[in-house]
Amino acid sequence: MIHNDNTSKVAAVICEYNPFHAGHAYHLAKTRSLGATHIVAIMSGSFVQRGEPAMFSKWSRAKCALAGGADLVLELPLPWCMSSAESFARGGVALAHGLGCVDLLSFGSELGEISPLLQAAEAAISPLIQEKIRLLLSEGFSYPSAREKAIEDQFGSDVSRLFQEPNNILAIEYCKALTLLSSPIQPITISRAGASHDAAEPSRGSGGFASASYLRARLLRKDYDGVKSFIPKSVLTILLEEIQTGRAPCSLTALERPILAALRNLSPEELAKLPDVSEGLEYRIASAVRKTTSLDQLFAEIKTKRYTHARIRV
Repeated sequence: MIHNDNTSKVAAVICEYNPFHAGHAYHLAKTRSLGATHIVAIMSGSFVQRGEPAMFSKWSRAKCALAGGADLVLELPLPWCMSSAESFARGGVALAHGLGCVDLLSFGSELGEISPLLQAAEAAISPLIQEKIRLLLSEGFSYPSAREKAIEDQFGSDVSRLFQEPNNILAIEYCKALTLLSSPIQPITISRAGASHDAAEPSRGSGGFASASYLRARLLRKDYDGVKSFIPKSVLTILLEEIQTGRAPCSLTALERPILAALRNLSPEELAKLPDVSEGLEYRIASAVRKTTSLDQLFAEIKTKRYTHARIRV
């Protein structure tokens, strides 16, 4: 049991670990080097933010997290897992705040400095920016483009540029959530090392780091030798056992037909009741699902300038 006393400092990490790799182990180790005596991993369960099932079960991924340096793993409830970066962050931060024992929230970012991220978070939640975003959305901008333009017009390119990198965006959302909760938890950020988010190949000189996307692709191809340099040995043992027993890997392909069938059985009115479906998106979904035969086709058919591929997936 974790006790928060004068000698302990508890850090929370909001994560997916799909799968856990050397970059995650590095993050946990750096978090300890910054003063954390205990680490709580708040982890997605069976589904992840990309709008698909996790490659490995939540139970095996929790074992990997413990083997990789976490002390406790808690599940982030499903509605927050399969959602926008804003909702994902809000759910994770609310859980960390509600524990009542967390001192630090540790997360990676391309920037690696907390002050500019806090400044960007304050900018993003200002009423003036929210009004500008609404105006730009009405003009047909996508939400990411509207947000970046609104912030650049008001605060300059140094702040708006932070919204161009995926880990910076999530880091800003964590800072926003802490601010809106008036949480005493202190945010700390660690510079992302090695391969970039979703990179198809490990970066040169990455120091043994590869993206989770690269590792998932290799594991699906059964290229186990190709991943062993990028996953801690104790973790790889757990993952390979899951594969050998047939419990993994899981992919969205296995759920494609039932998802399409379920969507075809919903009317536009029923689709409109789903989370984040609004402003006519239900009609695009209802039309597209009747003339597509795969989820990739469906996503491509629904996507517009305003509705990004990432938003459609979740």
